[in-house]
Amino acid sequence: MAYLTPLWVPIKRVVKFPNVLKVYKRAGHGQGTGQGIPPIANSSALLSAPKGFLQTVMDFFHNQGPESGLNLQVLQTLTGVTITGTAGQFGVTSTQTLVVGQTVKLAGVYGGTGSITGYVNPTSYLIGATNGTTTMTLTTLAGAAIVTTAGTPTGITYTVAGLPFWIRKSPLNNSNDWQDCQVDITNIPGVRPMRKDGRWVGTQY
Repeated sequence: MAYLTPLWVPIKRVVKFPNVLKVYKRAGHGQGTGQGIPPIANSSALLSAPKGFLQTVMDFFHNQGPESGLNLQVLQTLTGVTITGTAGQFGVTSTQTLVVGQTVKLAGVYGGTGSITGYVNPTSYLIGATNGTTTMTLTTLAGAAIVTTAGTPTGITYTVAGLPFWIRKSPLNNSNDWQDCQVDITNIPGVRPMRKDGRWVGTQY
């Protein structure tokens, strides 16, 4: 069944959805019982979220807890970028560990050699594969392959987002406060896609 994705909902609503809390279990004062985010997007292995869903999201903004160093990275700009293949493969220099599922924003007027089919200034892509430091394969935000030709682009900056792709800052004021953020409820790791009312997609009213 087709459904709208992404579907952004304010964090203050999402934390009340029973289907989220079932996965990011809470005990007592928000202390979790071992469910959490996967260390790599699309992985079945779950990392502990010891303080429940709300604390998991807060930790992304505060760069602390078990999530830091995995999906959460301090915003960085990649350098030494070259295109090495025909399906979105790049060579890069990264000061921090790259993670599958991170967003990379390309901005600037394309120059130099090589090409990225469909690139317009700016365009954001997902990291679909990486060795963590020197290579990455980019896809569209929907996960589709992109077409490239090898070369060394110029005029482009490559910025890695500091938040995982399923969390975004408020589009109204770009606030750095976690209380203003929004969550894509079709892509929360470990949680089936939901509608705006918090029910599973396809659930009868």
